Amino acid sequence: MRLLTSILVLVSFNLSAQTIFYGWPGLGPNLCSQWIGCADGCSACNTPIVSDAFVIGLGASWIDVHACPHAKGDGDNIVETSGWGVQPGTAMVVISLISMLPIQVDSIIIDHQGMEGGSERLQVRYGVNTNLPTLVVRDESVVTGQQRTVITNAGCIMAEGSATNGTAQLILQAYGGGDGWWLDNVRIVASPCMITGIEAIAPNSRIDLRPVTDLLGRRVDADASQGVYMNARHQRVVVLP
Repeated sequence: MRLLTSILVLVSFNLSAQTIFYGWPGLGPNLCSQWIGCADGCSACNTPIVSDAFVIGLGASWIDVHACPHAKGDGDNIVETSGWGVQPGTAMVVISLISMLPIQVDSIIIDHQGMEGGSERLQVRYGVNTNLPTLVVRDESVVTGQQRTVITNAGCIMAEGSATNGTAQLILQAYGGGDGWWLDNVRIVASPCMITGIEAIAPNSRIDLRPVTDLLGRRVDADASQGVYMNARHQRVVVLP
């Protein structure tokens, strides 16, 4: 049956890539609802620039971390952080996302720098639909000078169970050696979430009994032909030949 070899794509109403960018800028054209600052540095916007209204990036949480932004000359700031321990502990930077439609996290890009006598390692944890995830996705040495940490194919953010939105958290923890680490920016690049198989058209009855419909609200059976449909969660399902 053709449907068995079809690719089913859950797409949002915007098919372009979405970017969530934490750059901690100073004054600029974008409104900001949350600021951080320090006596020996400057003020910086603590909320991200998001390219799609279906994704919400919350203000970064600096838990047991002293954050001090410093201007770097390009309109954004680099944040000097301290409060780190010999091992990952309670000190952390937490970045939280809320997605109203399923998205695939293609890459997480962290630009950062070590400092003389500062922390020697960076641990990155990431999880979906969980608070303070424990899964370590990267643990690497920190060097003096500009450094880029890239995590790819981090999976989909989508609602589970009775939830209406999907959530994700990224946790950054510097540790080891001395105390001190520069965080330049964090960029999260996402695209519509993709799945393969027939589950989107014919969901397992233990998961969802509600039918899939076409765009006119008519019920669609498992042998649906090529076209655009709506699943029970009102997500668009595209069946390709």
